Amino acid sequence: MRVLLVLLLFCLPTSVMADAELHAVGVYEGNIRTDGRIHGGEVRILVDRNADPVILSVGSYEPVRWFIETTEETRVETIILHGYRPEKSEVYLNGLQVTPRILQGVGYVYENEGIKFRQMLEALQAETNIEALASFHGSYRASPEPFVIDRIVPNPRNHVDHLKDLVRPDAVPEPLQQIRDMASDLNAPTLRFSNGGFILTENGETTVFEPTLDVPDISHPVGAAFDKEGRRMFGVTLGGEGFIYLYDMSEDRWSILASMEQNDAAGMLYDAEADRLIFGLRLIQAGLAVYDLRRRVLSRVPVQAQDLAGFTDLYDPGNAPAADLVPIAISGNLLLVRAGGRQAFRRAPGKSRTYLVDLMTGRATLVAFDNDG
Repeated sequence: MRVLLVLLLFCLPTSVMADAELHAVGVYEGNIRTDGRIHGGEVRILVDRNADPVILSVGSYEPVRWFIETTEETRVETIILHGYRPEKSEVYLNGLQVTPRILQGVGYVYENEGIKFRQMLEALQAETNIEALASFHGSYRASPEPFVIDRIVPNPRNHVDHLKDLVRPDAVPEPLQQIRDMASDLNAPTLRFSNGGFILTENGETTVFEPTLDVPDISHPVGAAFDKEGRRMFGVTLGGEGFIYLYDMSEDRWSILASMEQNDAAGMLYDAEADRLIFGLRLIQAGLAVYDLRRRVLSRVPVQAQDLAGFTDLYDPGNAPAADLVPIAISGNLLLVRAGGRQAFRRAPGKSRTYLVDLMTGRATLVAFDNDG
């Protein structure tokens, strides 16, 4: 009879769940050693909550046996299971095997950051009508000791809409807003950099400028910028060490300005006021680079990672390259950059974060975000 009661509880309608506490536990793999005994992967959880009923979400990459124990006053209303192959796992509640609700389309999560964690929160909200986790516990490999759920652990990251109180659109100064609006002018010249050279569209006409043998073959072009007044085109490549290409329209001449010194660019912006090029950087860590055209010097601008609110929402930290920071507008030393997920890396297509970065300090402020694409 107890087994039937548990199974019925797990089939309660979603509307009942809104008054419950939602707790989550995640691992990559289970514990396989207990008191010298080697066994299949196991994860143990102790739930000690005597206030509201509990909804427990559990997930793993490898199939495991979930052993969930509760205190006498605790009422587990629902167990939700997700992971790489959730159907291969087993769930036991107080010694009895139960059938959990399967959360479809959600992978394993053992840290409360990254695109997988955000996807899990969104799926759990759709399943339960609850917008935030009461607590999150996780580790790469489960310990022989149980995860203990005995209190609410507030954390802004555990809320579906965790950026709403962090975004500051008013931080963008008026001059930079005007520059950004001008950059989006459909009648402004547009420049693309390809393996075949520069492609400039200006005054309704498109012209291709093919490279000469004065420069290395163009490999993996990733950014272009146009100096309209000086009639100069700039391009940057990702292949090998990376190079900054220049085509001077007035002299009809191609040249290489500098090596990118293994800094992998992600977009480029020309700053006419300071006569410099600003590069977003990709892969290992977020950052920016500046090439001073007057002094012919390339320098790095480390961005303070703790200021990039929502940045890790766009990729899987520890398992994938960081999202790109692409410069979009500049005024003085204040730069607008956009971070966005790239579908080619299975990140977060359509999602983006826009930051205001002070190039003198590397401090950044979240000024806009888009979760819908």
